[in-house]
Amino acid sequence: ARRALDGRDDALEGGLGAQNAGRERATRGDHLGSYGGRDAGHFAGAGIYNAGDLHLYNSSVYGNISTFAGAGILNTSRLNINNSTISQNVSSAYGSRGGGIHNFEGGVTIQNSIIAGNQAGQVDAHIAASMQPDCYNQGAITSLGNNIIQNISGCSITSVAGDKFNVDPHLGAFVKPSGYIALLAGSPAINSGNPDTCYRESDQRGLEREEQCDIGAYEYAEPGPAFGLAVIDGDQQ
Repeated sequence: ARRALDGRDDALEGGLGAQNAGRERATRGDHLGSYGGRDAGHFAGAGIYNAGDLHLYNSSVYGNISTFAGAGILNTSRLNINNSTISQNVSSAYGSRGGGIHNFEGGVTIQNSIIAGNQAGQVDAHIAASMQPDCYNQGAITSLGNNIIQNISGCSITSVAGDKFNVDPHLGAFVKPSGYIALLAGSPAINSGNPDTCYRESDQRGLEREEQCDIGAYEYAEPGPAFGLAVIDGDQQ
């Protein structure tokens, strides 16, 4: 069964959705998604706070809110990300950094993944957002290839084969009941993953991946006839 992360807050710091400290843990999208967050004072790591050895596969981290850093993910140890999508996370305070990922220390490796549409810094008519919206690192963030990062400002990362930096991945809306973020037609993520390193043969939903896999947690398929309706926003009226 899929377990949904939520950006709710009951503590000053650290991963209401998933907290990992001092152990090795593999987290797969067949039981992990991240529901739209609510801000109740989380200082950092509202979606995931990792202080151990975490492998994040086929997962979506979405809509989490922290007051300072790493609303989506705060890492202080070892984190490996593959075929995951990290989007629309907000570190909201003035001067905050790394709305998507803040690697405070330790090491992060990323492959076949999307980091896009995150925000950091207070944004209003008078104060501009900071320049580290998607990722910020004090420890190393290493690309293993075939990633899309929409804005690498403030993120020290070297592009390798298959990477697309400062590129819009054209993501659809977050689908709450299923916990995934779709790719829109024409997305540069489509058929841009590395088939030798894409995680397993299916995506976060369990849909079979094409031989030339897509980047991110979602594998694009041509739309067919609708078989159901789901409310993804609003009050269900």
